[in-house]
Formats: sequence, C-alpha cells, structure tokens
Amino acid sequence: MDVKVIEETDDYIKFDLIDADVGMANLLRRFILTRVKAFAIDRITVYENTTQYFDEFIAHRLGLIPIKTPEKVEGSEQVVFTLDVIGPKKVYSGDLKFNDPEVKPVYDNIPLFDLAEGRSLRLEGVAVLGDMHRHAKFQSAFVHYNIDEKDDKLFHFYVETYHQLPVRTILARALDEIKKTYTEIDEQLDEVFDKTEGG
Repeated sequence: MDVKVIEETDDYIKFDLIDADVGMANLLRRFILTRVKAFAIDRITVYENTTQYFDEFIAHRLGLIPIKTPEKVEGSEQVVFTLDVIGPKKVYSGDLKFNDPEVKPVYDNIPLFDLAEGRSLRLEGVAVLGDMHRHAKFQSAFVHYNIDEKDDKLFHFYVETYHQLPVRTILARALDEIKKTYTEIDEQLDEVFDKTEGG
C-alpha cells in the first residue's frame, strides 16, 4: 500500500491510497472523522440572561463554534472562557474571552446572537478535548473517497479541515489512533491465546 499526495492547501488535501482495499479505505475515513480529538465548548454556567434566548439554545449555539486546538495538548485539558455583553449589540464568536490565547474560536466573525436595547448576557463556560464518539461538535474534518473507475485498489481521498487543526496533523493523529487501536487488539488477543494455551 502506498500514498501519493495530489494537491494540498491550508484548507484541504487530496491524496491517492494505492494498492488498498475498501476495508482499509473505510477504516482510514472513519478514524479521520471520529478519532481525532479537538476542543469544543462543552458546558456553560449562565449568571445573567435577560435576552429572548433560552439557556439551552445558547449552550447549543456556542457548542457549534469551531475552536482552535494547539497541537501539543493532553486529553484531560480544559479551557475556561467568559462572555459578558449588553445590547444593543450583535454578538460574535470574537466576544468570547478564553483564558488560553492559543485556544479560541477559529473565526472571530461567527454571528451568535442579536441583543436588543438593555438586554444582557453573562456566562462562563469550559472547552474540553473530545472526539466524535462523544459528540459531533468535536469533529475536526470532512472526508470522503472515490474508488477509481479503472482500478478498484486505487482510492481518491479528499480531506478538508474545519481549521481546529492543520490537515496534516489530522491525518497524522488518525494514523496514530489506528496504530494504537490495533496494537491494543494484538496485545489483548495474545493475552487470550496465552491463557488458552496455558489452560
């Protein structure tokens, strides 16, 4: 099996997976989608809300904001942020204030809420690391592949980052997760067979 990069930008990468099968192509696609960890807003505490929006709607809206994820982070890390605004105002993702300058919304201009005159919103929240097994908001990339019309062992991949992480980092982490998963499976199977043979 081999990989050939066809095109690469800051937004996406196109590559061919050569001499592979559907099982391997789908494994790679699934791990890119579901096993790469990124930051997302996970919970909030609302201290004041005189807007027309329910707290649950606010939490859901904030959870959909893509959050920059530093490449050197541990799985247990969390980052606190605050939002303190009063109308009249159009609230954007850039109004969120994070306690870590490296962890912040990918874009500052994502519109969140419209606040009328005198309406206020004050809250605190936490962004945590997670993957798509936990919730779709942690997904860091879009990926699909096509099987070549003339060669059923050739797969044309397209991976587009949502910019929490660079696209190369997403691929590297997906591959690391594949290796780790199958190493764990091998070790567990070896242990089972060792016990069977010993019994």
